[in-house]
Amino acid sequence: NVPAMATKKCARIMIEPIQLINIPKHETCVFLYEQPSATLIQSMCRYLSKDEQRRAERYTHSKQRDAFLFSRYCLRTVLATHLKRPLAELTFATTERGKPHLSNHPQVYFNVSHSGRYLAIAVSDRYRVGVDIEYLGEKHLTNELPISMLAMAEQHYCQNAADISNAFFTVWTAKEAWVKALGIGIDDAFTQFAVLPTSLSSHMTYEEAHPNYPDAHPLFHRFSDAERQLIGCCAWVTSDSV
Repeated sequence: NVPAMATKKCARIMIEPIQLINIPKHETCVFLYEQPSATLIQSMCRYLSKDEQRRAERYTHSKQRDAFLFSRYCLRTVLATHLKRPLAELTFATTERGKPHLSNHPQVYFNVSHSGRYLAIAVSDRYRVGVDIEYLGEKHLTNELPISMLAMAEQHYCQNAADISNAFFTVWTAKEAWVKALGIGIDDAFTQFAVLPTSLSSHMTYEEAHPNYPDAHPLFHRFSDAERQLIGCCAWVTSDSV
């Protein structure tokens, strides 16, 4: 089932996604949000767990604290609506590598990404999922892009693209979504696997396998919002053996 949008039945504060991306083939939905005022975000704090409130208090910068509070409130709202459970019933835990999951609902997979004032939440009933978004409005100039962190095939693709910045972040979001789906994050092997766009607008192809997961067969779905200068991608782990 594709998750439904958050409603007042599950949340005291109504926050509507600015965009909802349904991917029925992979039983996944991506919710895109824009961060509201700091005053509204502070009012969300009381709906979070005591542990989440303590974590928020540890942030020394208000920008980081607000981003954490907003992402956790929206995540609770989306998952509670999908599971038809109260916000307070959701219990989060983390894997050994730090990837969050629901300890009392392990059959639901989710991932979160934020960039600038934007937040993406991907929820899947079928596969482990990773999502990454990048807001290009505040990104580095072309000559400051960390292209050397890409595989050689990806570097070649970016250097020959008409828009190097767009090409770089198209590749980068796919790679980061994939390692987030695996639950491993960016490591020394990040330059050793390659993901490239195809002629199909939403697809990516896995050109060179991750050296630590040679038998993995990831799926990708990229998306963008030109008006808001956003580029993003979802990736799924399709094998239980990975």
